Amino acid sequence: MTDTTVMALTQDNYRVEWVDLGEGLSGEYDPSNPDDVAMLRFDCLTLVDGEWEQMDHASYCTAMPADADNHLLYLGLAHIMRAIHGKDDVRKACMDLSWINPGWFG
Repeated sequence: MTDTTVMALTQDNYRVEWVDLGEGLSGEYDPSNPDDVAMLRFDCLTLVDGEWEQMDHASYCTAMPADADNHLLYLGLAHIMRAIHGKDDVRKACMDLSWINPGWFG
C-alpha cells in the first residue's frame, strides 16, 4: 500500500484499494470551495511474480467521499472486488464502478 491508500481489500491474487489523490468534484479538490467534496479513487491490482501490479483500465475517481466511514468504504471495496475478481479484462466493470457512491449501500 502507498501513503495515499486509505483502505485495501485483498482476495487471492486481487487487491482493490481506496486511494486519496486530492481529487474533487471538478478535478483537484479545493478546500476553500464550500461546494467541493474530496473524492476517493479506486485502484485494482493483481499479484504478478510476488509484486502488486496495476490492472489495465482499473483506476477511476469515484463519487465516494474521502470522509466516508470505514464500514461504508469496506462495503464499497467488497462490491468492487466482486466485480473484478477472477477477470483479466475489467475495463467495462471499472468504468461502471466509477459511479460508486454511498447511496449504493443504504
